[in-house]
Amino acid sequence: MVLNACELRTGSSFRYGTRESGWRYGRIADNDVSVAEAVGASAAYPAILPALDRVYDFVDRRAQHTKSRVIIADGGVF
Repeated sequence: MVLNACELRTGSSFRYGTRESGWRYGRIADNDVSVAEAVGASAAYPAILPALDRVYDFVDRRAQHTKSRVIIADGGVF
């Protein structure tokens, strides 16, 4: 399963998936995201529901870990 969302700070797409989740910074380490959190982020439409504001540990293509703050809303915003 994949849920699409939008990262508001960069205006880029963000994907939550059963195998991996992430976006331009890489994938979320250990895919440590609950289904409820992914659904909440994907359903957050700023005029009605507040965007999800989180700090995730991302792993890039070179296997380096970085913590980044993301603000995530419904994928339709993208």
